[in-house]
Amino acid sequence: MKGQWFGEFQNPTMKGFLRIDVDETTSGFAGRAVAFGPVELTPTIVGSFDTLSQSNPIQFSVPLGPADPNTGFFMAWDDVAPRYPGTKFAKTLQVTASWDAQHLTLKWVSDIGNEGQAVLSRTTAGTESEYVQNPITWDEFKRMVAGLEPRRFVFRGQSDQKRLRTTYHRTGRADLTRYAYQDIPALHQYLSSRTRHFFNLQDPKEYGAFLHLAQHHGYPTPLLDWSFSPYVASFFAYRSSRNSQAAVAEETQRVRIYKFDKQAWQETYAEETKLDALKLHISAYEFLAIDNERMIPQQAMSILTNIDDIERYIRTRENDGTRKYLEVFDLSIRDRPSIMRELSMMGVTAGSLFPGLDGSCEELKERFF
Repeated sequence: MKGQWFGEFQNPTMKGFLRIDVDETTSGFAGRAVAFGPVELTPTIVGSFDTLSQSNPIQFSVPLGPADPNTGFFMAWDDVAPRYPGTKFAKTLQVTASWDAQHLTLKWVSDIGNEGQAVLSRTTAGTESEYVQNPITWDEFKRMVAGLEPRRFVFRGQSDQKRLRTTYHRTGRADLTRYAYQDIPALHQYLSSRTRHFFNLQDPKEYGAFLHLAQHHGYPTPLLDWSFSPYVASFFAYRSSRNSQAAVAEETQRVRIYKFDKQAWQETYAEETKLDALKLHISAYEFLAIDNERMIPQQAMSILTNIDDIERYIRTRENDGTRKYLEVFDLSIRDRPSIMRELSMMGVTAGSLFPGLDGSCEELKERFF
C-alpha cells in the first residue's frame, strides 16, 4: 500500500480528484489523503490515518479537516459553514482499503451516512523514462548549449534513463507531513552539532538551505538537484561509470542529460514554499549556500516537489503543445574518456565540485585509475 496513489473519487453529491501518500510503519501504514472537489461546492478535504496492521484488505478511521482550495491553508470547520451555506460535511470516514501492485481500491462510509468509493492508480515513477532516446554527439551537444539563453535552463545528468525522481521518493516513502514533523526535527538535532551555523528552521530561506545541505550529504530529501551548467550535468552523468566500462560498452548504452526550461515553468506555475503542500507542485529554488561549499562550484539549483513521478507530471503540462519544458539528450557511454578529459581541462572535476578531501581523492582516482 505504501507509495503515492492518484485517481477520481465519487460520493452521492460530487466527484473529484484524490491523492493518497502512504508510508509503511513498523506496525502498519501511515499517510495523508487530499481530496480536491469543485471549489464552489467544497473546500479541499484532508485526512490523516495510521493503521495498526498491514492486512489486505484493511479497515481504518480517517478524521477529516478542511483547507482553503485556493491558498492551501488549513481552516476550522466553523469557518467553512459561511462559505458553503446549507452544505453538511463529514468529519470522519470509516474506510476499507484493498490493493494490488497497480491499484488501490477504497470504499468508505462517513459519520453523516454518505458512502463513497475510489479506484486509485500507483505512480509509475520507478519505471524507465517515457522519453525515447535522443542520441547526440558531444560536439553537437556543446553547439546546442552554446546557443541557449543564459540561466534560463537548468540541466541534470543521469547515468541511466530512469524517470526523474527525488531521493526521498526513491526510498518508497510519500507522506511529507510525517517527514516534516519527524525527520526534519531529528535531522536538525543531529546536524546542529556538526555545522558552524545554527539553522533557524522558522526562516524559510534557512529551512531550504538546511534541507539542501542534508541532500548534499546523503540524506533523502524531496529535492531534485540541477545545475545551470550543462558541463557540470555532463560530469554527473558520467561520474559513476569508469573508463574500463566505457571500453566494453554497447553502442546503444548512453547517459542522459535533462534540460528543463525553468524560466518558462516559473512564468506559468506558482511556487509552493511548504514542504508538505497540499497541491501537486514542482517549485524551483536557488538555496542559500550556508555551510555548503558545493553549491557555488556546482552552480546548483533544486526542485522541491511532492510528486513521485516528476516526468509524467511535466509531460501532462505539455499536452496542449504550447510549451515544452523538458528535453533529453543521450550521450554515448563509449565517449566517457574523452569527455571527462575535456571536462577536466575546463575545470569541471570532482576536486572543484566537491571541495575537501573526498573530492580531491576522487579527482586523483579519475586521473590515475
